Amino acid sequence: MKFAYISYSLFCRIDNSTDTIIRMLPNGLSKNVIPSHYELFIDAIHVEQNIFTGIVDIDLHINEMINEITLNSVDLNITKTEYQQKNSNSYLRAGSIEYDKVYEQVTIKFAQPINAGNGRLHMEFIVVISHQPQWFHQTKYKKQLGVFTQFEPANARRAFPCFDEPSLKAKFTICIRTPKHLTILSNMLIKSQQNDTDQACIYEFDTTPIIATNSVAYVIGAHDFVAIYASNNEFSYMHD
Repeated sequence: MKFAYISYSLFCRIDNSTDTIIRMLPNGLSKNVIPSHYELFIDAIHVEQNIFTGIVDIDLHINEMINEITLNSVDLNITKTEYQQKNSNSYLRAGSIEYDKVYEQVTIKFAQPINAGNGRLHMEFIVVISHQPQWFHQTKYKKQLGVFTQFEPANARRAFPCFDEPSLKAKFTICIRTPKHLTILSNMLIKSQQNDTDQACIYEFDTTPIIATNSVAYVIGAHDFVAIYASNNEFSYMHD
């Protein structure tokens, strides 16, 4: 398995002077709901307009019967939510969605109880970036656009709904739709790519090992890159 460590040089630079210390919030996420795998689809076809749409399917293990699921989300417009119990053909649709801006959480309440066991949480969302946030960095080099994410210490919740705590690690399968003329990189090697339209392409990456949400990363832009392989079968991206 090849795992990517993304490095930036020349016009890609992370300014740590604006980093904030993660707050110790008193009401962390419940350990009754445990994620194991994320299927994350990001539609970045309008990346130049700072608009993303996305779909995330999270495989969960529920320890005890519940009526609601709470996870992290900040400034995301969640447009659809449903839950499917394993080995069931029916879906439980969210009765209501409640946002807590203070604790950076969203609670999905269901009309019917969710039994203990395994299931999948499906969420669709929209991200509109109206300013320069800490997690989303833009660069321009010779009038060419470049964007890259920086989710540390706890900013993945601003890009997609997730269980954004270091102890709640999981595997990630990431799929990104971008304009054809842009390069797309993420944590893993590209597994497949397919033309979606004359102007867009969809890239699916290999599934990551178990990682924290703040280790997820992707780069989109008019970049050249070199993949450097090490003896332990890991690799890193170096950008020009």
